[in-house]
Amino acid sequence: MEEEYEVIRFLERDGQCYIASAYVEGMTLYHWIELHEEIEKEKLEKWIRELLRQVTLFRKQKGNPSYTHLNPYHIIIIQESEIKLLYLEEEYIPLQRKFEKQFQPDSTIKDVDFYCLGKTIQFIMAHLKCVPSLKKREEIKLLSFTKKCLEKNLKKQFKSEFPSEEKFSKQNNGYIKKWIIIFSGVILLTVLMKYLPEKKPVPCKKDDNSFQIGMYYFLERKDYKKSNIYFQKAKDKGKNIEDYIQLSRFMMKQSENEEIEHILSRIKKEAEKEDNIGKKLMVARVCILQETEKSYKWIVEMRLNNLEELSEELRKEWNEYKALAYEKLSLWKEAGTQYRKLSEQEEERRKKEEIYKEKYIEMDISYLKELWKEKNYSEEEKLKILHNIMEKNPQIKETEIFKQFVMENQIQL
Repeated sequence: MEEEYEVIRFLERDGQCYIASAYVEGMTLYHWIELHEEIEKEKLEKWIRELLRQVTLFRKQKGNPSYTHLNPYHIIIIQESEIKLLYLEEEYIPLQRKFEKQFQPDSTIKDVDFYCLGKTIQFIMAHLKCVPSLKKREEIKLLSFTKKCLEKNLKKQFKSEFPSEEKFSKQNNGYIKKWIIIFSGVILLTVLMKYLPEKKPVPCKKDDNSFQIGMYYFLERKDYKKSNIYFQKAKDKGKNIEDYIQLSRFMMKQSENEEIEHILSRIKKEAEKEDNIGKKLMVARVCILQETEKSYKWIVEMRLNNLEELSEELRKEWNEYKALAYEKLSLWKEAGTQYRKLSEQEEERRKKEEIYKEKYIEMDISYLKELWKEKNYSEEEKLKILHNIMEKNPQIKETEIFKQFVMENQIQL
């Protein structure tokens, strides 16, 4: 799917910035997202910082122009990692497609480029799963940054004032560094950790992203083969990594049961010392397969102090392990409490599911209404899109708003 694209090449001389073009083989961010389900956290952070840097450099040209048309079709990915802005001619006229319209702000937005950056971040996060998952704190900071990019209130908007041309040559370096540093802190604390002075080595904590990605595949995806691959990559980062390699092998049924108890004991001690909820859940998942009194006691002994940091699915898994362990140890009262939590969690999930179902039907109908007003689509194309939506969501046909939409537009199904 790679094609040839004309991208922007930035040239800096004597405090000024000029742009030239270069032809490269690559694909648009939009098509890259179509081909992937996940994005590594490090890559996400790198790409967003690079977009921020390139937009800043673009506006460093004479007259401080805006790029204006930043969206996933105008961002080019080269060799799966490098990111460039598409070179647009001065007479460029944006295509009047619904997709591109959603990236164009109305007249109340002061800074078009940062609005488009915010919309692009939203698009990436809506279509790709971050590996490993963003922590709650990181997610909140990213959402806060995105909100500032999209803010209509002038006082709350992302500040991107550019100094006059005379002052710019003196200020440009500080300006770019300022925002790159701020944004690095907003996205990931781990990026800053790379530049902090080294302390005494602690097993696993120095372990770049390989260990974290291995944990993600083990816990979130239950893909023990991939988790083993990433734990292998992290092998030189700490002596105890071997325990995680053996644990993933055990879950792949590649190691004997006799050795697993000692491995679990070491990881359990490490998890309790660090108060690491991911490692505790990992231990519990393996303990439940052991079906021994000792393994059930280990599950009961462990406490998760920050349960809200886990996804809903992992919280449910933890409560299931605790309930079963209490039951097997004849601790009836505690088992009843855990099963009650599971029941409440399931009820809450059902309520949310109903709300989400109503909302996505409502959103689909709103989209169809807008689509039927579009003149750039033929009737045949509109009907094809309609049938695709009906195929994905058969229940939509039974709703009153759908029936009303069909009747108002005289659609023959």
